[in-house]
Amino acid sequence: MEQIIVCVKQVPDFSRVSQVPVDPRTGAIVRTGVPGILNPFDRHAVEEALRLREAHGGMVTAITMGPPQARTALQDTLIMGADRAVLLGDPAFAGADTLATSYVLAQAIHRLGPFELIICGRETLDSGTGHMAPSLAEWLDLPQITCVRSLEIRPGLLRARRTVEDGYQEIEGPLPMVISVSKEINEPRPLRLRAVAGAAVREIIVWGLADLGLDRKLVGLAGSATQVPHVFPPKPRAGAEMLDGAVPQAVENLVSRLRDLKVI
Repeated sequence: MEQIIVCVKQVPDFSRVSQVPVDPRTGAIVRTGVPGILNPFDRHAVEEALRLREAHGGMVTAITMGPPQARTALQDTLIMGADRAVLLGDPAFAGADTLATSYVLAQAIHRLGPFELIICGRETLDSGTGHMAPSLAEWLDLPQITCVRSLEIRPGLLRARRTVEDGYQEIEGPLPMVISVSKEINEPRPLRLRAVAGAAVREIIVWGLADLGLDRKLVGLAGSATQVPHVFPPKPRAGAEMLDGAVPQAVENLVSRLRDLKVI
């Protein structure tokens, strides 16, 4: 294979923040200062790309669009074994919905050179839309298979088993292709200390609006087809109440407490 491109995203680490801040004007998540991680589904996408490289050759390129701190997600892909990483970072890209994001990614992919496969995670923790793979396939005029749980590469052809609501489907199509993968497809490899040290000094390519020759009106908030008029973040949950004692007494205390709260 010539090149496998993996589209990844840095998402908020919800385990480390009680509430993710939201911009009241745009309705977008404020990512500055919020701890971030590589989207878990994208980790499986990177792993599958690495396995395909090991079996069929070629190179693995990881790409993301985001603010400067999104570099940490790309560094994780380099630690795992990606050959190069590209950050699409420009203030003009801020506030993009999935349409504007996929447009910028598609234009950057054109610049990355010949490829045979684009892999995305099934969805992201912060939005869960699952739009990215279908959107990229539309922009790039390529076939797509989503929710892939296993795959097989043959010369010029990809055969995949994808999850559906009541079972699975087996589909095949020509390369190049866009796919999204679910967590069932693999178990990501553990990160090695030597790889962590090596990734810290690896260069990450950064492209902005001018590098890609894009029209400012087609990117970011200006290029987004959807707008969020208001966001209703969930209220912080109250602390848990622990009931001590033997099981029979704890059950009796629990029932009494639920009655006091008028739950039962």
